[in-house]
Amino acid sequence: MELLIEKEEIKNGEIITGKVKGKLGKVKIYEARLQGDIVLKGWDDNKKIDYFFATEKSFFGYLSSKIGHPFFVVKDDIVECYIDYYDTEFDDYVEIEPLVILHGNVDMLVNVYSDMVKKNLETSFSNWNPVGWSCKWNCLTNFKESLDYAKKYPFEVFQIDFWYKNIGDWEPKFSSFEEIAEEIKSYGMKPGIWIAPFVVLEGSDIFKEKKNWFVKNEKGNPKKIYNINGKGLYALDLTNNEVEEHIRNIFLRIKNAGFEYFKLDFLFAGIVKGKRKESVTPIQSYRKGLKLIRDLLGEFIVGVRAPLLPSIGYVDGMKITNMSEKGLYGALRDVITRYFMNGRWWWNAPDFSLGNNISTTQKKLFFMTVGILNNMLFLSDSLKGNLENYLFKAALKLRGGKIFVKNIGAKGYEIKAIGTNIGDVSFRLCIETEKSEFYIE
Repeated sequence: MELLIEKEEIKNGEIITGKVKGKLGKVKIYEARLQGDIVLKGWDDNKKIDYFFATEKSFFGYLSSKIGHPFFVVKDDIVECYIDYYDTEFDDYVEIEPLVILHGNVDMLVNVYSDMVKKNLETSFSNWNPVGWSCKWNCLTNFKESLDYAKKYPFEVFQIDFWYKNIGDWEPKFSSFEEIAEEIKSYGMKPGIWIAPFVVLEGSDIFKEKKNWFVKNEKGNPKKIYNINGKGLYALDLTNNEVEEHIRNIFLRIKNAGFEYFKLDFLFAGIVKGKRKESVTPIQSYRKGLKLIRDLLGEFIVGVRAPLLPSIGYVDGMKITNMSEKGLYGALRDVITRYFMNGRWWWNAPDFSLGNNISTTQKKLFFMTVGILNNMLFLSDSLKGNLENYLFKAALKLRGGKIFVKNIGAKGYEIKAIGTNIGDVSFRLCIETEKSEFYIE
């Protein structure tokens, strides 16, 4: 392995760039001493941190993930900065993912970092920040009734979930794609659809007949990445030309049927480690697959369970919470601490599957926070309740402002929004105590 590193002083800190070649695994490109406790992390809450993190006085963040997967390992007061190339061989030098280390007020630095990523990757996404409803399993058998209830809301999109006989074959379970899209359009909404293009479910025709289409494990068998109702979910090899043609045909079929909004799930399958037809990193494979879909569809694409940095430029919205795993408090914290991505990399898409165990106070907190932060607003619970209708419309009035969050690494936050639909507002909240104060300034 040959690694060449350059360190350059920039405003607020330094940037580490360079190039590397050889057979590359987990390559340590830098290490530094931490100042203060860690107050903000990426997805994980352990000592291996993906993409970015902040201490009380500094911000560490990679500006891209085009070839390798960047991460940090914290050992006591030392942070080691790595890029994982998954044991891939490079005969020629490749540029490393740039790393910035910024110093100062973290509330300010998260926005500096976000702008640096935006500039480095030349981000591109839709100007449209949509509102709508995600029709899950509970509306499949009463589709028409759900559309009737949706008329009470100012929805722009009516998006259906799990409308297939089998994940991977993508044949509609009920009406045809054309009939579904036409029915939704007749209600004045754009048709949206859920699909998981990089995976196949055990038992599907594709899984039975196309064993050479999959990422392979150490034993040469299709690699299982997840379980759904006792059946394995397997990752497709996005470097396989037949898989590429399969994905192209699926999306052209759905797009030509009239769908205009696409929710892509289980995207992390594209970056799983394993043997592929081409000798590329999983990150390169993932970006190739996502670029194919972007080129076919244009807008509007939402990423779900997706790697953050590799997806920039290929999605218009990104799901940034997981209510089912983290609960309300965890989801609300994610909405706030990832606000700096919204409107710069994509539109943040929170999880609105609040369920029946959430109190009225908790629902108000969630709707107000999401509204003020100008996130995508997509309900997925029942549309029969008057409270959700009221809160949804109230949240819409809070959108459109220029946002700044104070105390982003603390438990109590202050959100300021300049120029919302009702003017300048300030919202103070503590997630744990569920106390909040709202001001129109």
